[in-house]
Amino acid sequence: MEKDNQRQDNLTVSEISIRTQIQPGNDVRPQITQHVGRLRLPEISDDDKIESLIQLIILSVSFAEGEQNGIVATSGVVETVSGLMLTLCGAVIEVIQQRGCETGEQTDWRTLLSPIVSLLFNSDEKISEIGKQSLLKAIVQNAEILHGLLQLGIFDEASDLLNLTFPSQQTAQQQSSQQQSILPQQVLLNILEVVEKIIRQSEESIKKTDKLKKSAERIKQLKPPRQIKSILNSILSILEDEQEQDEIIQRERLIQEELQQAHEQVRLAQEQVRTAEQAKIKTEERVAAVEGQIQNKDAEINRLQQIIDQSHVISGYDASWSGGSHKVYFHGGQDHKAHVHSCERCNIHFQGGQDNKVHFQGGIGSKVHFQGGTDLKLHFQGPENCKMHFQGGKNYEITLQGSERNVTIHGRPEQVLFTQ
Repeated sequence: MEKDNQRQDNLTVSEISIRTQIQPGNDVRPQITQHVGRLRLPEISDDDKIESLIQLIILSVSFAEGEQNGIVATSGVVETVSGLMLTLCGAVIEVIQQRGCETGEQTDWRTLLSPIVSLLFNSDEKISEIGKQSLLKAIVQNAEILHGLLQLGIFDEASDLLNLTFPSQQTAQQQSSQQQSILPQQVLLNILEVVEKIIRQSEESIKKTDKLKKSAERIKQLKPPRQIKSILNSILSILEDEQEQDEIIQRERLIQEELQQAHEQVRLAQEQVRTAEQAKIKTEERVAAVEGQIQNKDAEINRLQQIIDQSHVISGYDASWSGGSHKVYFHGGQDHKAHVHSCERCNIHFQGGQDNKVHFQGGIGSKVHFQGGTDLKLHFQGPENCKMHFQGGKNYEITLQGSERNVTIHGRPEQVLFTQ
């Protein structure tokens, strides 16, 4: 018992030595060579050899490519039958051989770390402690090791170990019949300490902790030993903080996406408003153009109407024709006088009007049209083949003097007076 305590003290000294000697970036080859040399000395005690082996395990994951040749020869130099010595020697040789196989290639941390993880889960507390210290130091020296540990499924294996150590009632009945061995509490603490370190150092690890989290939450309710409960609370606290942080990040991402969608909707709405405004402007321009055309047409109509109105109110017009062929139209007005002398095929058309006078003297084939109108006087003096058309009207006075031949009258106005 005294010797075991002394070894434990020496192990603590070894840990201190490891912390002081192993520094990132140092050349590990001289240190490996030194410890390999110590292992060959027969006068070196097992405790000293254990110290060297511990450091060799840590140094073996740190040496550069090509340095493995200086320590390969260490296999077989240990002549003790100590289980601890044999386990550590095997781990050293396995790690070194793996590093030697990876010369010129990318390091396979999953395979490289497997023997050290086996040390961590070893039922021997000292070996487990060595595995823990080796992994903790390796994690600090090289962040790539975290990915290799996750690939090894260290979280699920730790969860299984927790469930085995603190089983549910149903699982406990099954274990009683199977009589499965349970690891010492210190080994479980070593494993949980490494698990906690990985969770703190690796964001990637959060995605692989579902099973571990469920086991930790269940076991915490069973009132486990104080140390176990403390580290489980620490692990759960980290996971909850990370989960809250992930939820915050996720909410922020969703808010950002919603803001982007809202900005896009606003942009589309503004584009639609802009398009509608442009269409409205074009429509208003077309309406204005049509209104302008209508105004122009109305102005033209008004202008023509004014001309017509002006022609309707003409009065006191006196016209005289001698010979030739003429056409005369009287629209409204009053006191018009038309004198036709020896004209052929003259056409005189009265539409409305009053107090108008027409005098035919000679001529052949003249025509007179009366449409409405009142108080019209016609005097035919010797024309031939004359035709008169009456459509409405009244108070006409017609005198035919020497016009017995071919004077045709169509229609009869009211109150007409013929004199021959």
